[in-house]
Amino acid sequence: MAAGRHLPGLLLVYLVMSAVFSTAYRSSEEKYSVCNTRCCKVEPNCSAALHVACRCHFAKRVVLRDGDFPPSVETIYFYGVRNLTITENALLNLPSLTRVELRQIEWMKVLSNGLALNSNSSLAFLAIDSVRDMKLEADAFSGHWDTEAKLRIGYVSSLVLSQNTFSFQSSPHIPSLVIEHATLRDIEPMAFNASLEFLTLKDVEIKMCRRNGFGGSIQALSMDRVDLNELREGCINGSGSLRRLSVSNSRLGVIRNRGICGSIPTVTIRNCSVSLLQPNGLQLRTAKLDIYSSKFTSIMTRGLNVLANQIYLRKMVVDTLHGHALKALRTTENENDSPSIHILNLTVQHTYNGSLAFDPETNVEVVHLSVDVWEPQVCPLERWVRQLTDTSEKAPLGPTQKQMQTQLRRHWLCKEPSSTTPAAAGAKDGGGESAEQDPHATGDNSTCDDQAGSGGKKDR
Repeated sequence: MAAGRHLPGLLLVYLVMSAVFSTAYRSSEEKYSVCNTRCCKVEPNCSAALHVACRCHFAKRVVLRDGDFPPSVETIYFYGVRNLTITENALLNLPSLTRVELRQIEWMKVLSNGLALNSNSSLAFLAIDSVRDMKLEADAFSGHWDTEAKLRIGYVSSLVLSQNTFSFQSSPHIPSLVIEHATLRDIEPMAFNASLEFLTLKDVEIKMCRRNGFGGSIQALSMDRVDLNELREGCINGSGSLRRLSVSNSRLGVIRNRGICGSIPTVTIRNCSVSLLQPNGLQLRTAKLDIYSSKFTSIMTRGLNVLANQIYLRKMVVDTLHGHALKALRTTENENDSPSIHILNLTVQHTYNGSLAFDPETNVEVVHLSVDVWEPQVCPLERWVRQLTDTSEKAPLGPTQKQMQTQLRRHWLCKEPSSTTPAAAGAKDGGGESAEQDPHATGDNSTCDDQAGSGGKKDR
């Protein structure tokens, strides 16, 4: 009987405690909206969530806001969203978050500070894949990314970057960014205004790159299978922290005046095609320039304005090489007087007076040079070499000119070496100004702090 009298009291305590825990559970779910999203699975539970996986089967609209996720979450995965918007500070207060994947999205927009992080963030990997239309507003990636995070944006049919899209700070650990299989309308100034260890573009189509499009604090820029239609002045600007530029298997359309400029220690262009290199298109100060197995449709006067320790032009084909196109290639002082410009297997279809003229103080090695013979021929061969190299009739041929004469002899067609064809080369006026007449040869550089044409032994 005594035990029976206690049953109603115990039952009352049980009911009260159940109500308390039930209310706590419901309030937890109500607080974090992801827990109430039908297409999302939260593990192990909402109050102590570690993993959030949302397979939304192209739900009409999903908006991610600050406070939508429990602070304990470590991974977030979204798949199949018709319209996804990430608003300000959506991930800011998630210190345990290490991985984010957003895939199969039709329309996506990241608002200003949408992907801002705190300095205590643990995020190590963020991937955005398979998006039809994506717009990243100014400061979309902002805050303090003090981790060696890997960022990847891939398979985007239309990607719009704004000024300062990537504007985060990071120290001492620096993130890396890969953009692949994407089409960009253009790259706005300072779109990558962030500290990046590597910026890699693969299978990317870009219509236009504006001034300082690749400015900011990028340490290494790599382009592979990139179709870039126009590089405007200062598109790739080495006045900041850029240490290495590598362009391979790519098509570069028009490289305008100072399109690639500044001080970049290592520059490599391999297996590429360039439509037009305007005067001072490459205006660089570098330790090493290596152009390998690449084709240029047209290189204008002083198109390559480079001051370097070593320059290699290897397996290079040029359709039209204007007068003094290579004369602004110069090297720093070489103590042992060995060649510092190496031209190995150069083929030129159309030349002008001075097309193969070099700075007279620069030691050039020429091996396997092929140049289409002018019509009518200029004879003897030595006279043609003088006109190609802009060497006076009275001056003796230097070592570089003699190398060219040897290389070109196998193409020579004149039957009588002593015969001459007056004024044959005079009709070929260089297709552009001489170095003295070139309006781009001097003047201040408003885009790049370092000019290839200043400093070093070859300053004049």
